Amino acid sequence: MKKPFHYKKLLQYFLQGLLILAPVAITAYSIFWVVSSIDSWLPIFTYIDKNGLVHVRNYGIGFVIIIVALIVIGYFSSLHHRAHCKFYGQGVGKNTRYQVYLFHHA
Repeated sequence: MKKPFHYKKLLQYFLQGLLILAPVAITAYSIFWVVSSIDSWLPIFTYIDKNGLVHVRNYGIGFVIIIVALIVIGYFSSLHHRAHCKFYGQGVGKNTRYQVYLFHHA
């Protein structure tokens, strides 16, 4: 016996696909927008076309700036982590424990 076709299932599959792809598409567009914005803010490589319009061609500089910024932020956050961790224990092994202070501890 053949099951009848249900439009509810089709709508469910559509919404599930949308929930999977929407964050990916939003993230990709956000990255594209940030990189293009940074590239347009830094007029390093410019040229003037036949109509006298100035065009900025900084392909990849925004991407490099974002990568460098993430590395610098990661570096400074690791310094903060090391400054606020207190080592307890006798060796580096299973008995080693770290206490991380989220707020300034006297």
